[in-house]
Amino acid sequence: MFVLRRCCFCLSLYCGCILISFYTILIGLINAATIADEVHFSKTYDTNAFLKWFNIFHTSLMVIAAIFLLVTTLTTMKSALWIWCVLFLIHMIAYYIIFNIMAKNPFVTSIVNILLYALIIVLSFLLDLYALFVVYSFYYELGHPPRIPCREST
Repeated sequence: MFVLRRCCFCLSLYCGCILISFYTILIGLINAATIADEVHFSKTYDTNAFLKWFNIFHTSLMVIAAIFLLVTTLTTMKSALWIWCVLFLIHMIAYYIIFNIMAKNPFVTSIVNILLYALIIVLSFLLDLYALFVVYSFYYELGHPPRIPCREST
């Protein structure tokens, strides 16, 4: 099975999971500021109820998942990490598929804006996939601790 042994090549998976939980809380709080909804309103003067409720749902889901990951990492409850994985997958599906397909994007005004927006979406998607992989590797490491090689006595 291919799993990571370190997060970002220099941190333990334990520290990586804690950083991922803080990253998720930070992104959730940024979404809580409803920046996207305000920009959408200022560009189109359309108060889209879908965007408001989706943003509330998405933000709540991200913050709950982040707190759940932080608690399960600190207490090393390995079976509960699956709940975070499910919540994070729901966040990914909701944001990358539902929101970006169904919502009218006010940033799409020129080819440069479209390319920049697509680049940001791809980079954040890859970062989210890496976060899932780090948490899965931590979960796997809890169940299968690395073996320390025996030393021969002389």
